[in-house]
Amino acid sequence: MGAPKNQYSLSELQEALPDLLNQVSHGGEITVTDNNIPIAKIVPLPPAVPRKRALGDVPGIWFSPDFHQTPEEFNDYL
Repeated sequence: MGAPKNQYSLSELQEALPDLLNQVSHGGEITVTDNNIPIAKIVPLPPAVPRKRALGDVPGIWFSPDFHQTPEEFNDYL
């Protein structure tokens, strides 16, 4: 058996997309052609590395330094 095909025309790509994406997810690369001219390459993305966030590290949200102190006007509700 020969090497797996890695070059596809637009029409072939439309028919085989689910299988090709599975192939790419396992490290394969696909070249897309239009009239035998390469126009794109589908490659796997590098694995996402989750970053550790510090407590309160939420973009766009700010906490005041006295966040944990209950305002005096709320004492009646406690």
